[in-house]
Amino acid sequence: MSSLKSTNEEHARVRALRRYEILDTTSERAFYDLTRLAAQLCSTPIALLSLVDKDRQWVKSKVGIEVSETPRDVSVCAHTILGHDVLVVPDLSADPRFASNPFVAGPAGMRFYAGAPIVTKEGYALGSLCVIDQTPRNLSDEQKAYLLSLARQAAALQAHPLADAERAREDDREARGEIAEHALHRERDARPRDAQPRDERPPVDPKVLQRHEDEHREHREAHQAHQHE
Repeated sequence: MSSLKSTNEEHARVRALRRYEILDTTSERAFYDLTRLAAQLCSTPIALLSLVDKDRQWVKSKVGIEVSETPRDVSVCAHTILGHDVLVVPDLSADPRFASNPFVAGPAGMRFYAGAPIVTKEGYALGSLCVIDQTPRNLSDEQKAYLLSLARQAAALQAHPLADAERAREDDREARGEIAEHALHRERDARPRDAQPRDERPPVDPKVLQRHEDEHREHREAHQAHQHE
């Protein structure tokens, strides 16, 4: 039962991640600034802000390393998302979970790792903000608190585009309803009174509806363009 629950929770987590539509997007300064600040506050040469998809870890921003994604089975961050606290591994090569990891045993020679999960308001850990060093070490309690705070800011940054998109969809649904109602009234007014049964709504001509939608869209785009000037 616990295995089934775990599987269902993971499916829900991946669905939540994909609703944000952030995977495979271009780099953004706001995320880079958080990543760079994490490296500075924790005094590490490497920092990553990554998201854990079904079969991969995708990197949104990075400092000190050139990697865009890795298979999930070699991702240390895949372990970070299992909890809601900072995961600290002082020496990856001494930890049985990571000793044979190609990023540890290979040329990259990673040793120290600390990651804070990026958690949504619904409680889904979508990825992590992590710092890495090639020398075994640790973090102070203050540095752990910084890392958690920056991860919360990353979660908030991710939420903004989703909220904006949901508001835009809701506005569009409302606008389409208003357009349809307006078109209905215009069609009804254009017909002779005796041609309309009192308790029967006349059908809306699709061409008329489309024309009103086009007019509304042009008006909205012009308004948005004016706001950005």
